[in-house]
Amino acid sequence: MRRLFKLGTFAALVVLLVGALSACGQPAENTDTNADQANQSAAAPEAEKPAENKDAAQEEPAALEGEVAVQAAASLEKSLNDIIALFKEANPKVNIVPQYAGSGTLVEQIKNGAPADIFISANQAKMNDAEEAKVVIEGSRKDMLENELVLIVPKGNPNGVKGIEDLTGDNIKKVAIGEPESVPAGKYASQTFESKGLTDALQPKLVLGKDVTQTLTYVATNEADAGFVYKTDAMTQADNVEIVGAVDGHDPVTYPGALINTSGQDNPAAAAFFEYLGSDDAAKIFDQYGFKVIK
Repeated sequence: MRRLFKLGTFAALVVLLVGALSACGQPAENTDTNADQANQSAAAPEAEKPAENKDAAQEEPAALEGEVAVQAAASLEKSLNDIIALFKEANPKVNIVPQYAGSGTLVEQIKNGAPADIFISANQAKMNDAEEAKVVIEGSRKDMLENELVLIVPKGNPNGVKGIEDLTGDNIKKVAIGEPESVPAGKYASQTFESKGLTDALQPKLVLGKDVTQTLTYVATNEADAGFVYKTDAMTQADNVEIVGAVDGHDPVTYPGALINTSGQDNPAAAAFFEYLGSDDAAKIFDQYGFKVIK
């Protein structure tokens, strides 16, 4: 009887011990599970966070737009028109409005308030006039191009002109040059006459053009027996005129350019186009028309 009591007591203790061990083990499993769930919950927002769009944060530069008024020597018309067209292909919102005439005429118009953002003269004297009128933006003036003054005759050279001295002959009735006071090419021609002692002999024969383009037309249409224009202009009328040769005895034919401010307002499009005139693309076009680009 006593043995049975001991066996029963022992069995009861085993049951209690197993139960206690089970009770102790269960919370540990739940704690691990909860910890894993907490870690997963904390990590979830990090995984779902959208990636930043770096491209969206970068602002694209605004396209150039606006109007640019260009006042340029008549001898630049063909080359500059080609350069303007090329610039507009990349900047369609920029409207460039060129005006071509004798440099003296242009500077007077600028001084009197004509719209101007860029001025390109065919000599230094007219740019000096613009600077003295305080319309040139300080620091923007620069020498851009060089050219040559040449003696031209109608196609076929009907009077057999071989040099400037031949213009004093009786068979030469009219010699075309630009108006010396307003057209740099005419001023250069006058300097040549003076340096060679031909002023008195040629003065009665002179036909004065309002710009170099008109001077060229006088010879191309046989209204003059000879004339003095820039090499670049003569090249554009190769079917109608012949170049006898370059002439000396005058100041260097240099084209200075500058930014102009008659409105009192900044014009980013004008600054961009003026810079473009010094680019390699522009240089190729100037070279095609016979100009020498100054770097």
